[in-house]
Amino acid sequence: MPRPPVRPERQHPHPPLKVLSTRVPVVVLLVVCVGVMMATEAVVVMDKDPYSNLVVAVESDIQDCFAVLQATKQILSEASTALVEASDGRLAFTKVTFLVPDTIAEECGLVGKDHPMFGGQPWTLQPQGCGVSGSLLYLPYSFLINISPTARGKQVLHEWAKYRWGVFEEYGVAGDPVFSLAYYTVPNLTTNTSPSWTPNYCSDATLNGTFKEPCDWPDCEFEFGAEQAAQSSLMALPTLSSVSLFCDNTTHQALAPTKHNARCAGRSVAEVLHAHPDFQRPMQNVSVDGGVDVEYVRYDPGSEGSYVLLVEMSYSVSDDIQEGRWTLLRSAIKQWILEDVVEGSSLGIVTFMDYFDYPGTITTESSLTVVTSANRLGLSNALPYSTTTTSRSKYISTALSYVRDSMTSESVVILVTFPDNISSYDTEEKLVEAAGNNTVWPVLYTYNNDTVVQSDVELLQTLARETGGQVVTVPDYIYQNSTDKQSLRTQLSLVQLLRHITAASSLTPDAPPSQLQVSQSEANTDLATVDVFVGDNVDVTTDLTIMLYSQSQPVSLTVNNGPVSTQPTLVAGTAYKILQTFQKGHNQLTIRFTDAPEPHVTEVLAAAAVGVEVSVEFWASHDLSFLYLDDPQDPVTLYVKVSDVGGRAVVGAEVEVEARSGTTSVWLHLRDNGGGADVTGNDGVYSGFWSLVSQGSGTYTLAVRVTPTTTSRIVGYTQPVVNSEGVRCCGSALNVDPLPSQHFNATLYFIVGEAEVRGALVLGQPPARINDLRGAPLATNVSLNFTAPGNDLDRGYAQKYHIYWSRDGSSWSLMQDTTYTLVEGGMLAQVVFTPPQCNQQVLYKVNAQNWQTQVGEDSNIASVIVSCDAKPIPIPSQVDGTSKALIICLSYFGGVFTVLLIALLVYLLYYRNWFGRCKESVSDNFHRGNTTVSGGHTNQEMMESYLTPKTQNNQQESSPPTYQAPQPSQQNSPRLSVYNAPAHPPPPPPTQMPHMYPKKDRAPAPQPRREAFQLADENKPAIYEDTSNHNVTVSDTDADSSNTIYDTAYG
Repeated sequence: MPRPPVRPERQHPHPPLKVLSTRVPVVVLLVVCVGVMMATEAVVVMDKDPYSNLVVAVESDIQDCFAVLQATKQILSEASTALVEASDGRLAFTKVTFLVPDTIAEECGLVGKDHPMFGGQPWTLQPQGCGVSGSLLYLPYSFLINISPTARGKQVLHEWAKYRWGVFEEYGVAGDPVFSLAYYTVPNLTTNTSPSWTPNYCSDATLNGTFKEPCDWPDCEFEFGAEQAAQSSLMALPTLSSVSLFCDNTTHQALAPTKHNARCAGRSVAEVLHAHPDFQRPMQNVSVDGGVDVEYVRYDPGSEGSYVLLVEMSYSVSDDIQEGRWTLLRSAIKQWILEDVVEGSSLGIVTFMDYFDYPGTITTESSLTVVTSANRLGLSNALPYSTTTTSRSKYISTALSYVRDSMTSESVVILVTFPDNISSYDTEEKLVEAAGNNTVWPVLYTYNNDTVVQSDVELLQTLARETGGQVVTVPDYIYQNSTDKQSLRTQLSLVQLLRHITAASSLTPDAPPSQLQVSQSEANTDLATVDVFVGDNVDVTTDLTIMLYSQSQPVSLTVNNGPVSTQPTLVAGTAYKILQTFQKGHNQLTIRFTDAPEPHVTEVLAAAAVGVEVSVEFWASHDLSFLYLDDPQDPVTLYVKVSDVGGRAVVGAEVEVEARSGTTSVWLHLRDNGGGADVTGNDGVYSGFWSLVSQGSGTYTLAVRVTPTTTSRIVGYTQPVVNSEGVRCCGSALNVDPLPSQHFNATLYFIVGEAEVRGALVLGQPPARINDLRGAPLATNVSLNFTAPGNDLDRGYAQKYHIYWSRDGSSWSLMQDTTYTLVEGGMLAQVVFTPPQCNQQVLYKVNAQNWQTQVGEDSNIASVIVSCDAKPIPIPSQVDGTSKALIICLSYFGGVFTVLLIALLVYLLYYRNWFGRCKESVSDNFHRGNTTVSGGHTNQEMMESYLTPKTQNNQQESSPPTYQAPQPSQQNSPRLSVYNAPAHPPPPPPTQMPHMYPKKDRAPAPQPRREAFQLADENKPAIYEDTSNHNVTVSDTDADSSNTIYDTAYG
């Protein structure tokens, strides 16, 4: 029997959680026919090896249950056969376990639905980069029932490759500006001859067929002939009967405009696959002649779950090590049982210590019991008040065996332990065997990188991975005025992790979260003021819960200058509970103490609003417990998925992640545009790099804010019908325009997690790689468009762009004599220039350089052919070396009527002093300090205005500087020109990462080194030039007490 179903790890809106391992992809083939529930919330399990036991979760609302299961078995058999051939005999699906809800185990009467956006097409949610596993593999009802058997197996393998191995499509998508249906190939091009087009598929042979007329090149559909010789690629042509392999280094077409080339930097699919552990296995000629073995497991989706607390009581967690360590642990568990455990759940409590005194040191504090209102208090007091042993030794496998044999083998075991002194007896094999069918979630309490044993941590990570759990951590919060006392924040952190574990392992995944965390703050003063923002996702008709963690009861609490409606009630240890009504928007919570001997912590919890059926999921590419932001080769990416409960994506919204440390916040902007960190636009997954912190290393509370815009909408069918066509997945962005939509107008805000930043930025990171470069002829010119990188990854403005060209991709030349408009990171940039050659294919690639002279990686490759016979069109010219003041003066000499010329000259000579002031204004603009530039603002004013937080009613567009490269020495070089120039110039960028000062400690900004560049004004360009050789330091804004810093600041 496999272990009970466990929900995939995902970060709920309410728990601030610390995840030791990165977001673990769920190894599951999801067979669902979704009605009103998100596909990502299906009940699934994670198994040790998906090839020896692939677990398939079956939803309760499917049609023809028996037929669906039989079809799935057949499809997996076909996929397994294809997998054996494609992996050279290494891999095969040998067994599948279906988890069948009790509600449909006897009969199937409900109608299943296809996906609300993708209809009857199989689909993989794949928001991360090359070689990184996807989040979900989705097979809809129509696909299982209606598609021809031969095609289905290879289509499943196609999706499995994306989901498991992190590769991408090797074909073009109709209407996609980056990944076109056809492209030029270099061998087919000769000067002054008609260009030849190639269908955009990776294959090892010429494809038989013709392009479907009329053609709007390169967006032209290719019609395949009946006979094909191609054997690859499964990522391009899985439905062709002749195709059975992936493209390798000998057949891969690195210059083709495919998503795989763009995201994997031109590497072949086989090259990415062979770097995965699956392909490190020896060739063993796996046989699939017997098909796939099947096992059916019934479960009750209405069960509230079964949990066993397995708590270490060794000396490592005692109060003797650090004051409050055991006391706060006990208080947190008591609070969780009293406030958060769902009634009807089963709960057992076991403590363990040294193995040598077994069984005396393994104690059942409470047998497995159904939680009721009558026994809650007794269960909450089951743990002993103190530890008694002086030994640090522990035998975890013995304790797990005890739980398995004497209590349960079908539960979630929450293992609270300190990762040190684990016995050498506890090997990976013994731990996994001892767990049985229980799912184990190790909680590392408390975790300090300097004191834990890393090999013990890795041992527990293996235990969690093999049993379907996940390692989570409570950081070693130490009271700032002591070296041996645990901070009160420890209790809050453990409570939040326990909430997360019970939510993530729930057997009712479609149930909305019981509560949202909308605020968290910490203060060490007698008077604390907390801003609590309540969004549309909060039910304000009921009381919100204020949980205050303090050593003493407050003397007064007010909300919006009025007293709270209930007095504080002591729940457990240092936790006080207050019920209070709040209004939507900003609320001011004020807490006063007679004395505050140590920091006190506040969180505000709320019930989810009824009718706002929007789900928000948050995760990161890296371990949030030990986060290093200073590795240029491995940037940290944040992801937020916004969708309604039916799986429809929310597109066009403004999504931000707030990283708060103390009273200072940094807002990180995430985008769903298919460029930069975002893999696919318009899929509802918003992505962005984390490259800025306000206080250096330390703990940051993360919150998500989703704000509607004039274009934000929910897209997809509200009642998805069987055989609905849906949108094609997945080009640079989904074309969601044909789908029905409704306006999205809810503002959402809640805490989603915490991050321990161990390594902060010193000089910043290089600009992000451009993944969506596209090119097109514009009369006699070339137009290149791309999502602009920033100074640090996607934040701020880069210093310059480098544009390279080549005829065949073997050697590249830098375009010289360049002038163009720099665009803020994440925005669409355009460069227009004269090509080096016409009537011939020219390849282009771009990278960016930041103000620390760091250069980002080369972009994907775009190819453009410009006709020699095209008629030129005027391109807006750029006036070099001319200030706005001088342009105003010179405009007087451009009078339309020649009869006014003499009078105009007399006028200017008479007012020659005014003319002199114009020239003086030009000269002044070449000096730093507080000289006025571009519109009458001083440099300091522009810098502070730029760092001032944007509000919804007062948003200002930040405009780019315009870069002019030095004039080249060679003649007749291609020239780039500005094509569009936004408005409102930003301040000049500093030459290093800013150090953030509070207002009272703000350091004066030294003068920067001399560096010439242009600032594009809304009308005409202005010149600006630095005059010193120093670095510049940017301090945080004093616009308000929160010291908010936006990520658009220069790095």
